[in-house]
Amino acid sequence: MDTILKIENFIRDLKENLEFSQLVQLHNLYCESINDFDSQIFELDDEFFEMLNWPGLRVAQACFYGNFNYSHDYITFDGYGNFLTFNNPESQLEYTPTFARQIFENKYDFYGYFDELDEILNEIED
Repeated sequence: MDTILKIENFIRDLKENLEFSQLVQLHNLYCESINDFDSQIFELDDEFFEMLNWPGLRVAQACFYGNFNYSHDYITFDGYGNFLTFNNPESQLEYTPTFARQIFENKYDFYGYFDELDEILNEIED
């Protein structure tokens, strides 16, 4: 079986098993790999705001100009540096064929996080 197809099957299996935390982790690794940090997904909690280390005025602006609801479970950025919150992380996850190709072409960015994916990546010759 083609390695990219195996990667696509791995992603599909994660989605079908509804392992949101793993989907979010894989999504965030992908965002880092393509330098799209605004699309990373975080749990909406105090730890997120501590990690940001933004001044209070900047946080207030990101809430006001974004789509922020503190009762939501997850947060990301809207592309303009403002907050976008939601409850269903799957609504923000888009897996295209380029996603699997990015994993294939940059395997070391994704290696060491998922045992099953590591087995697939080990098949790729350097």
